[in-house]
Amino acid sequence: MRFACDTGGTFTDLIVEDDALGLRMYKAATTPHDPVQGVLNAFRLAAEDNDLSLADLLGRGDMLIHGTTHAINAIITGTTAKTAFPNCPAYCASKGGLVNLTRALAAELGKEHINVNSIAPGNVATPLNAHVRGPGKEDYVKQMADMTPTGIAFMEPEDMTGAAVFLACDDSKMVHGATILVDAGWSVW
Repeated sequence: MRFACDTGGTFTDLIVEDDALGLRMYKAATTPHDPVQGVLNAFRLAAEDNDLSLADLLGRGDMLIHGTTHAINAIITGTTAKTAFPNCPAYCASKGGLVNLTRALAAELGKEHINVNSIAPGNVATPLNAHVRGPGKEDYVKQMADMTPTGIAFMEPEDMTGAAVFLACDDSKMVHGATILVDAGWSVW
């Protein structure tokens, strides 16, 4: 699934694109005091329409594009944007390219007072990787835990909320073109 969200002055519009179901649109009231709530409310409508929990819907997402007249934009890049792995150069290059895309968009849109930043999450538990976390995969999960100084093998999608909320509030108005690592320390080593 791919998501495109626009936070406007009155409504927050969400488009969900799914190869099987096509395009669907959801509309929620914008919440000016906390714009993230308007986005989450639109996602909740989409989750309900698809008989999914909010976490499950977000976990199925391949891409989120968020535009707003509130002037906050974030790109999700993945920790591989700042690290690399053997045997997957195209994957590493695409993630690294998102970091430079963030910087290029920040340079291009800065004069319009539009902040563009990215969040680079570590291993996030989603339905797409459940097969490597399930029964019989304890050795792999331990290996992943051993690769972070915090001992956390897989984060939950909600673990990125703080960074996203920060980027969505006025406290981040001087953060521009940055990639924020939310990876339980994965990239430290």
